[in-house]
Amino acid sequence: MHSNLTYNWTSIPSTLQRQIAIASCDRFSKVVWGGPEFLSAEEIIELSHELPDWAKGMRPDHPKDARIWEHSLPLIPVGNGDYVGLYVDDKRTPCSVVYLCHEASGGSCVIANSLEEFFASWEELSYIGTDFLMTFRSRESDVLATSEHLVRVEMLRSLLRGETRDDLVLPPLVTSEQDWLIAREPDRLLKWLEQKGLREERKTRLYCCACCRRVWNQLGASGQHAVEVSELYADVRASDQELAEARLQLSDGIELSQHLGDGFVDALTAIIEFQRHEGMMQSAAFAAVDANWYISADIVRHFDDPQVAQEKAAHADIVRHIFGNPFRTIAKPINLNDSLRHLAQCVYDGEALSLELSNALKEGGNFELAQHFEVVTHPKGCWALDLLLGH
Repeated sequence: MHSNLTYNWTSIPSTLQRQIAIASCDRFSKVVWGGPEFLSAEEIIELSHELPDWAKGMRPDHPKDARIWEHSLPLIPVGNGDYVGLYVDDKRTPCSVVYLCHEASGGSCVIANSLEEFFASWEELSYIGTDFLMTFRSRESDVLATSEHLVRVEMLRSLLRGETRDDLVLPPLVTSEQDWLIAREPDRLLKWLEQKGLREERKTRLYCCACCRRVWNQLGASGQHAVEVSELYADVRASDQELAEARLQLSDGIELSQHLGDGFVDALTAIIEFQRHEGMMQSAAFAAVDANWYISADIVRHFDDPQVAQEKAAHADIVRHIFGNPFRTIAKPINLNDSLRHLAQCVYDGEALSLELSNALKEGGNFELAQHFEVVTHPKGCWALDLLLGH
């Protein structure tokens, strides 16, 4: 029998708005909903027959979503076409619990190692709606981990009791220099920099471009051009107009409303075909043009585990490489001359002269900076190059 025990709170007092913002990671401001709701046996059987066909459509661009959908048993409707279900093909007992994202955008993932573990977490969170629930996952993985969000868990409980809790304060996203150095979640580092007023636009833009450089061969021609123009724009070598034109080229200049005379379906098909031709990472190129610091999610949604974790860790390294160590100040090098500046500019422009720059810095007594350039490759915006070049 279909089970429906949902709740919906739409008239939340203004005195509790701070709590709902914290409990939901700022995703909602006025509504709280939830409650256990399950599909009927008939609905589960019907959906199970359709899953292979849905997975087939996802497979070309999103193999991770396809694999999870094809081998899962949907149990709980989310309400937007997504489901929570059991992943039944990993040859493990008990089966994992997965989130099934209908948009095939890389959002499908394992969220609990067993049904028992899932229900324990969900009960702890008062069976909060799935959109809320998904914000209580581990920083380092997709699995639900309420132990990493203790303040938010208590905030949610007090919110549902209608209690005001001004005493609850979220812990800082970064707690120490060691935490900064080992974190593998780029968005956490960037959000902390934002809170501290340290996330400047130029470096954010170049971080986005560096992330795109890691998937360069998966960008189409217009995507690669957009990244190159965005890099030039960051260093005031491209105009606002050139950046806008590069962004427009990402969609081939197609505006659906301008082509309705050719038929809605034909115009939409043209856009889809262009996007497919431009490669899986086209949305990442948009993020590079817009300096959208959530670019990591745009990229990793196309990957499967364990590559997701590896790529996110690489993005965190790029954050550190570009923004440096905010817990340690490095003085401008002594004996900074034209020769050092020329070498630094060559490295910035992509020439393989990092070791030569390292040796030149050692000769001038700049040993800490010299050690940094023992690494061969440096993204544009590298904190040490910026220090040498005065950016």
